[in-house]
Amino acid sequence: DLGDLFISVMEKPVKPPRLLAAIQEGLGVERSFISNTPIDTEELLLADEFPLNILVAEDNFINQKLILTVLRKMGYMPSLANNGLEAVSICRDNKVDLIFMDLQMPEMDGLEACQKIQGEHGDESPVIVALTAFAMKEDRERCLAAGMQEHISKPFRTEEIEQVIRTFT
Repeated sequence: DLGDLFISVMEKPVKPPRLLAAIQEGLGVERSFISNTPIDTEELLLADEFPLNILVAEDNFINQKLILTVLRKMGYMPSLANNGLEAVSICRDNKVDLIFMDLQMPEMDGLEACQKIQGEHGDESPVIVALTAFAMKEDRERCLAAGMQEHISKPFRTEEIEQVIRTFT
């Protein structure tokens, strides 16, 4: 039985509070000795509550890093498409539940990619959310008319991403 060999077993990605609690337990050190703030060892990641295959379709390197970091902190391991054409291809070859889609991308823009994905997958289409610098009311209406379920303008707030996950899954 391997259970006797380990003090703690964690699934990736490991959140710092969970790791610290396991180390403290292994060392037999009281939490108050290392930190005076309580540690919630039962912290639930959003991905634990809403397990999803997420795709980010974004061509800008900085924006890619930002949204990927936010999603990883929520416990997700999202896929990345650098343009709409890649997004369509990834959706053909993999089960995708949710896409955060930029609108202005090379090869194929987000609106065209959305329509192509929905045309190929019909009722089994992933939820597609515009994540774009276009922030006008008309832009939102254009995204919804193209079949996207939501529109988030950049710069986005983490709470907006979390709300989309909770609402549409």
